[in-house]
Amino acid sequence: MNKGAYIVELDDIYNKIEEYLSGEQILFLRHAYEFAKEAHKDQVRKSGEPYIVHPVGVVGILAQLQMDVHCLAAAFLHDVV
Repeated sequence: MNKGAYIVELDDIYNKIEEYLSGEQILFLRHAYEFAKEAHKDQVRKSGEPYIVHPVGVVGILAQLQMDVHCLAAAFLHDVV
């Protein structure tokens, strides 16, 4: 991954956040992701991609900035409503 490049793969996001968040915080984020994934399971983007790629992309950007666990969880969940 290039420095400054967006993280768009979930595994890459978890690798990044493992650098600065606790195991308990990462588990919290995994629950937020699973909730968002389930909420968006039948939605697709105009491109045809699963909708969940958008929240994952947002979290990737915020993980690069080392945002806290609540900010990252909110990013996963921001379109659930």
